[in-house]
Amino acid sequence: MYKVGAFHERRLLEKFREATFEGIRAAGSSCPDLVVCKDGKSASIECKYTRSAQIFLKRDNIARLLAFSEASGSPAFAALKFGRSDWLFIPATRLGHVAKGTGHTIKKQWAGAEGLAFHYLISNWGHL
Repeated sequence: MYKVGAFHERRLLEKFREATFEGIRAAGSSCPDLVVCKDGKSASIECKYTRSAQIFLKRDNIARLLAFSEASGSPAFAALKFGRSDWLFIPATRLGHVAKGTGHTIKKQWAGAEGLAFHYLISNWGHL
């Protein structure tokens, strides 16, 4: 599954670059997976891909993403991709309260209602 996730991380990074962002991808199972920036503003992103209708986020990954966001002073997002649907970006601050036990399962329907579309994220970049 690592190869599939890494493939989608690279594709998302390329999508940001096509939108004139700069970014890096952390190799291995690190958190965050991507750090992207434009116009002096950066964001950290934890990427998750699944073919099913739900994604499991580990509590430790959410905690590390929030810690990185606090240390860097930049917003953090969980980027979720369900099969062939577009990426959805959930602000990491929305995830802290939902992670109980070892983590949290996010359903596609909830992500669709709560998540930001890629085009919305990049067009509102200066106001995040």
